[in-house]
Amino acid sequence: MNRRTIAILASLIVAMTGIVMAPNHSGAQSNADYTAQPQFISNVVTPNIILLMDNSGSMSGLTCDFSTPADGDCSDAGDRPFNNATNFSGYFDPLLCYTYDSGADARFEPATAKATLATACPNTEWDGNFLNFATFRRFDAVKKSMIGGDCFVARAADGTCPANGTPALKTVRAQATGVNTELTDTDFAGGAGATTYVGRIPLADRSGNPATLWVGVGAGYFCVDNDNGFDGNCTDGYSQRKYELKVGNSTEPTGVIQQVGSKARFGLFEFKPAGDGARMLVSPGSRQTINFADSFVETFNTNTAAMIDAVQESFPSTWTPLSES
Repeated sequence: MNRRTIAILASLIVAMTGIVMAPNHSGAQSNADYTAQPQFISNVVTPNIILLMDNSGSMSGLTCDFSTPADGDCSDAGDRPFNNATNFSGYFDPLLCYTYDSGADARFEPATAKATLATACPNTEWDGNFLNFATFRRFDAVKKSMIGGDCFVARAADGTCPANGTPALKTVRAQATGVNTELTDTDFAGGAGATTYVGRIPLADRSGNPATLWVGVGAGYFCVDNDNGFDGNCTDGYSQRKYELKVGNSTEPTGVIQQVGSKARFGLFEFKPAGDGARMLVSPGSRQTINFADSFVETFNTNTAAMIDAVQESFPSTWTPLSES
């Protein structure tokens, strides 16, 4: 081995030692290492987002109405039937059974947890998945996705829903204004299988287990009957009680408006409840809102609170919104 070869080997050893001993900076990298922007751009602009809410009268219909043309109820051959293996969206938790507080609170409260969707509830409890199937309206679906649903008590200044009742729960109520009465039928089906109402409706509300039961959904309440003649007071001889469609929750249900919050400047655009055209209930980023049913202006602490109020006060009101605009 000559001197030149020895010198080259020595240099390689020194270089490798430097690489091994050098500090590792890979953990300190950030997105700024790979991006750049003009120096005159210092902040990200909060986007303006205008939401167009469908408040047509057909939004009063139930979500299980699949008939053509849609008529709002779920008692036609083309409508989606109940199946305990199907997860139905709504204000109720499909994996919970509920008891009904018939006292001052007059609401459904969480009770027994279900292992699966198909798990039957005790004879004194309602199946949350079945209640979603039988009572959830299209307008409820819009409100649930936007704000979590209507708060039963007055909202706080920041738009949150205070707890009420005993126990103290966040109570959400189904749409009670601008809606039609809708019917859903459900079958005994021998008392077993995926489509039976046994294990979904309390024993006291299915006396005699008739071949078919009807759930009549009114303005924020429902009745159970053994015929399709809806009685507004639930007192036709078979119905056991009038069930208010109010659901108690341990945590507040929220929608996209609360979840995005101040990261966007929201605005709300809806069709007028009467007459032609539409109007902006909340301008983008505004803390003020115009009441849907009149021209009264309210001011809130935040744009989020204004949006929540405007959505909550809205209701199905017109059959031809696109032509009216």
